[in-house]
Amino acid sequence: MASIAYQTALQAQSTAQNTKDMFLKPLTSGAVAAAGTALLFSDLAGTKFKIGGLQIPVPIVLGGAVAVGSIVSELLRQYAFSSFKQGEALSLAIGGGINAGAAVGTIAVLDKIALGQIGMVRLGGLGVASEVIGDQLYHRVLKSLF
Repeated sequence: MASIAYQTALQAQSTAQNTKDMFLKPLTSGAVAAAGTALLFSDLAGTKFKIGGLQIPVPIVLGGAVAVGSIVSELLRQYAFSSFKQGEALSLAIGGGINAGAAVGTIAVLDKIALGQIGMVRLGGLGVASEVIGDQLYHRVLKSLF
């Protein structure tokens, strides 16, 4: 009886941690992307895109795109790669690729001229770096705080 209660408690704790990872880690990667955009693309950091009638600054747009890509990365980490020994590294590599695509794709959809000005390589690098730095920041520092 005590063993069943213990297993149930462990499962509930694991589910709560997975939920935190699903939302807090992508927010961390998105914040890294927004800060990186403001620092690396200072020429465009003040530019705003009109989305749904709102004027949204480029750092927020790219931060949001990377956060969404990071959610996909976390889903892959938790459900597709959890049983593989190399799952963490593999999901991080795929997550970096997803975020590179998210950053490039978002700007390509919103403004093709801006895509040419910024450059696909710079945007892709921002996506990859944001995923890797955000992942490390969350798992090594922030996760222990929450």
